[in-house]
Amino acid sequence: TDLVQMQSKVARRNVELSLLNEIHKVVMRTRNLKTVIRKMLVLLGDFIGAKYCGVYLIDHAMKDAALIDSLGLPVLMKKRVLHIPLADNSAFAKIARSRHTFVMEEEMPGHQGGTPDIRKDVGITRTIGTVFRTGSNRDYMAIFGLPEATSVDPEIRRFFDTAARQFGMAIDRVELLDAL
Repeated sequence: TDLVQMQSKVARRNVELSLLNEIHKVVMRTRNLKTVIRKMLVLLGDFIGAKYCGVYLIDHAMKDAALIDSLGLPVLMKKRVLHIPLADNSAFAKIARSRHTFVMEEEMPGHQGGTPDIRKDVGITRTIGTVFRTGSNRDYMAIFGLPEATSVDPEIRRFFDTAARQFGMAIDRVELLDAL
């Protein structure tokens, strides 16, 4: 059984390394912010089997997060999540301030003036996301909706922290190239 566990761990690490290699390719080859964000959503979403995903830009006052891009969201649902209010004690405000990978499994109906929890409406029960800061001091939040059967173990959270740093570096590079 130890051998099987080790083989499983090696296989998972190989998948993670392969994904980090793909992320590195995006970082080095892509010069358009929208393309970087889209490719990252696809890579990370496929890695965890996400049904829906999106990236938000968090305003400097931490009062609002605005959707920059998403994958898989129906148009009517997309309208409901264009902005996420970050009231002082809302779950998303706490997540935005933490700048770590998070997993939400419980319902969050009508959290502090925000829109009601839409996860039930779109058929997801878990949400994994990560918050990261770029060199230009912009905060971003990437959110991935997972179907019911998907579980999120601590190794996935660890990997998401690593991937978020790479995501931030890709956005930094595009912003620097734009500035030049």
